[in-house]
Amino acid sequence: MGGGGSPVNRPAGEDPGWRPALGGSLWGLVPSVGIARTQAKVRRGELDGLVALRSLFIALPTALVLVGVVVVVLWTTADLEARFAGGPVAVAVGLAGLVLLVASTMVGRLDGSSEEALAESYRRRFFLRMSLSESAALLGFVGFILTENPAIYPLGTAFSAIGFALLAPTAANLARDQEALRRYGSRQSIVQALRNIGPGR
Repeated sequence: MGGGGSPVNRPAGEDPGWRPALGGSLWGLVPSVGIARTQAKVRRGELDGLVALRSLFIALPTALVLVGVVVVVLWTTADLEARFAGGPVAVAVGLAGLVLLVASTMVGRLDGSSEEALAESYRRRFFLRMSLSESAALLGFVGFILTENPAIYPLGTAFSAIGFALLAPTAANLARDQEALRRYGSRQSIVQALRNIGPGR
């Protein structure tokens, strides 16, 4: 299936920015709805690969905010049983978050041998980094459940937020990746590859 569908009158090598990813709607800020809408638009060819990645990026991190709301509700209304002291668990979450953050910056290497290989390797690295970054917040949630200390969730989420900032397909991050790719001797354009080779193509 082709995932092309670049916006009309926009060259594939030109960064379309973040506005097309928002789609003029706030639905993308609701994780499950945003993901479903993005997938549907990709299938219809309305989003190119770069815009689709940005749409998913907008949708997924908002789940962390929703979990934070759950933490507040549980802390204020539920009768949780603290099984562990907050200090040691906070240290464990912090160390795990640091390991996950470092790991997320090391996984995956872009393959600039062809446009197809570049687009696929970028998407694979994106989702690997996303999974590792999200895990820090999930550990923070588990730490909160075990200690009934709501501060542990923001601790884990802080590492997730840093990971998200590093993996986001922003113009600055794409430019940094492009420069690294050039140092490896590849002339492929990341923006053009992502826009030309959509998911599932």
